[in-house]
Amino acid sequence: MKAFTALAISSLFALGFGSGYAVNESQFARNCEDSARETYFQQSFDDLAAEKTDVALQDLEPVFHCENLSGQEEMHRSALFFALGHYAPAEKYVLRAIQMNPYDAEAFGLRGQIYFQQGRYEKALRSLNRSIELSPSSEIEQARVAARAQLDPRWIPETRGPASTKKSD
Repeated sequence: MKAFTALAISSLFALGFGSGYAVNESQFARNCEDSARETYFQQSFDDLAAEKTDVALQDLEPVFHCENLSGQEEMHRSALFFALGHYAPAEKYVLRAIQMNPYDAEAFGLRGQIYFQQGRYEKALRSLNRSIELSPSSEIEQARVAARAQLDPRWIPETRGPASTKKSD
């Protein structure tokens, strides 16, 4: 809807109400098209992989206003803010991703990590447990164990390997 509104405003300004603004509004609308968003997100993903988090965030500025982002795009945006230590926006975007796909184990894992960093260990544990239910993963399991240990420092994680048959002397 915002892209359509931006295009309508662009048309009005193109009729003589300020042509410089019209170009910006048209660009604003074009940035929300699927192919343009894909380019911005790919560049941002590459920069994040290269540990250039500030640059990765700047790569996404042209699409921050878009309302038609996919769950994966919301996840990427959340991961960027998480990497920068900005947990409130990271939580906002990961919650959007979960609303779009309530079976996304990665989204629940990220939400658990965000809660953990905020010291919300019970919520972190619930999110991480949900992530493991959806898709067992050793990284998520490690985060779950860390959250559980924060809740109860006396808790000792159970071992998952076979019991030792070696007798001690």
